[in-house]
Amino acid sequence: MFKYIATTKKKWFLFLTTTAVLALALIGAQINLTQVSADVIPISVNVNGLDFGQVFPGENLDKSFTVTYTDETGQPVVYTIIQKIKPLPGAIVPDGYSGTISQYCQDNPTDYSRCYRNLCPYITKISQDNEADTESGAEVSPSDTIDNWLVNLSVPAVIGQVAQDHGGGIVSSNGDYGCDISLNVN
Repeated sequence: MFKYIATTKKKWFLFLTTTAVLALALIGAQINLTQVSADVIPISVNVNGLDFGQVFPGENLDKSFTVTYTDETGQPVVYTIIQKIKPLPGAIVPDGYSGTISQYCQDNPTDYSRCYRNLCPYITKISQDNEADTESGAEVSPSDTIDNWLVNLSVPAVIGQVAQDHGGGIVSSNGDYGCDISLNVN
């Protein structure tokens, strides 16, 4: 009987030790899976609304935004301005597509059930600081802390509805148009 009790205690001790080791291993794996890392974005963007709202053919509308240097390392920050076809509010990726809704709209620009019609070709961004900044390469630094940008929308007309004196672009259909403008820090 004494041998049976000792064997049972050994089995329980072995079971509890194995369970504890497995639990610690699972906790360690969970911690590695849920680790979060973050990069501090070394710029801030001040936008006072780039929503142009309802517009009419032939209008030229201007909005502005600023990019401000906030990095404490003293290193210059190079960025680009990117335009993308805008997804409709609440749009979701269709089954079988593995990317985001924004990526889907770039790959499927004529899916008007999920994406706005493309307004991007009618938008220009112009640096207002007499610097060499362009959309494809701009820089802020400790010696150049603010970039001011003008965003111009030259509203196109709809084909068949164009006045003879219209000088802007022409689109093939009416509807809701959109364009997302974002900054990519290099």
